[in-house]
Amino acid sequence: MDESTDLGLISRKYGLPPMEYSRKLKPGKISCNRMTGRLLMSESFRSIGEAERLRAAFHLAGYYHTRSFERDVAPVISVIVSSATLVIVSVFPQSRALIPTPLLVFAWVAWLVSSFLVLVIRPAQWKREANRWAKEHWPARLRKKGVPYF
Repeated sequence: MDESTDLGLISRKYGLPPMEYSRKLKPGKISCNRMTGRLLMSESFRSIGEAERLRAAFHLAGYYHTRSFERDVAPVISVIVSSATLVIVSVFPQSRALIPTPLLVFAWVAWLVSSFLVLVIRPAQWKREANRWAKEHWPARLRKKGVPYF
């Protein structure tokens, strides 16, 4: 195997989490398996240059190091649960009769705002945090060679 395409060597060399190629991913996609802690790259990354492969690996490692269940997954789950609850409360007249209309309107507005924050704003923040981490940890050897992170 070519040294520049061996993800195990790259992860050890640059101190990244374990990485492997995945045939299940679409070309150009990267992912993180939270169960195993492995970073997954599609097979298409075998054919691109080392710098591009490293950029993708560092970007994904940035996600790996900056995200957590409490900060990222729990709010999404809470929005999903609150969505289901609001629909049930709004659809069934028996439950709607128990809740004052202003409170129900407030709950819908709060749900819309929190959904926007969690599903639109938060992913953009994840991307910025991952890029910040990757830029901070980009190897000095590559920077000296003139290979910037972005």
